[in-house]
Amino acid sequence: MKLRILLSGVGLLAALPAWAEPAQRHTVTAGDWLQMLAGLSFVLIMIGAIAWFMRRVSGPTMMGNGHLRILSVLPVGTRERIALVQAGKDQVLVGITPAGITRIHALSEPVEVPEPVQPEFARRLQAILSRSESHED
Repeated sequence: MKLRILLSGVGLLAALPAWAEPAQRHTVTAGDWLQMLAGLSFVLIMIGAIAWFMRRVSGPTMMGNGHLRILSVLPVGTRERIALVQAGKDQVLVGITPAGITRIHALSEPVEVPEPVQPEFARRLQAILSRSESHED
């Protein structure tokens, strides 16, 4: 029993130099703080820019799946829009605000709205994707 206590004491004494060495501390300098704040600011600005861009771009879509379609949208303020909506054969001009949607006018004669033109990049990307899908078969 005494031998066991003696051996454990020797083991503790052998580990003492490791405890006795002072730990090297890295002091945080002003440059470190500046780098951290710059990185954080960049990330927050990018999140804000992406959110703003997505909000501006992802308004009501021009696509329709049946009898109800949004033909055209005109932003008139930061959060207000005027939209031309087609329901069956009828077209209605509506105002869209954060508080709700209000009918402005029901058109007596339908407005002919041209189909949206697909940008050149989108056409090329679609062609590349369709070619890659045909090669996989």
